[in-house]
Amino acid sequence: MKAIIADAPQITRSLTTDAIPERHAEICTLCNTVEGIKIKNEKTGTEKDRDFTSLASKLLWLLHPDIVPIFDSQAWCATNVIARISGKVYTPGSLVAQDTTLKPYCAFLKLHALCFGNLYNRIDTILAVEFSTIYANATRKNNSNTEADAKRQYANHMTVIDQMLWHLGSDIAVEGCMTKRVKKKAGRKKAPKSAANAQSVA
Repeated sequence: MKAIIADAPQITRSLTTDAIPERHAEICTLCNTVEGIKIKNEKTGTEKDRDFTSLASKLLWLLHPDIVPIFDSQAWCATNVIARISGKVYTPGSLVAQDTTLKPYCAFLKLHALCFGNLYNRIDTILAVEFSTIYANATRKNNSNTEADAKRQYANHMTVIDQMLWHLGSDIAVEGCMTKRVKKKAGRKKAPKSAANAQSVA
């Protein structure tokens, strides 16, 4: 992946808000050019593209954190719910028809602006005043980022809303409904007994 990113104009050139959907699609296509990355049907040998919707959004965000929202399943589900309960979209009539295919990131960008566009400037205004205090008070163990680096990535409305959506779309630890994960013990598998060993045991 590093080799692909190195000199890729799809990722490195300047970006405007209107160009995000097209640039995102270009990066998805770019990722699928990596040898051996496509999904191969074992029976027929045919290949199909992998879904790089989330990865492409994260690559774009790294370079353009102030205008690019990160797409993942949690943010996508949370945005759909917010759009519905806030009355920004018509429900249930806005369901995707069976004979159509939704472009998730395109829809995500539009719903993001529709649901949160009126908050963008207000969040940025608050962060412009409060970010240094937030940064100073935050616990940042093993974090080598300077305040300037952190400010570039996190002192904007996109990152604040991304965090909110991530939390809203996360599983809730409901009391009485939790179980401990069983960790598999790492160990050597017992080798099958050789014929000679078997005979000696007998």
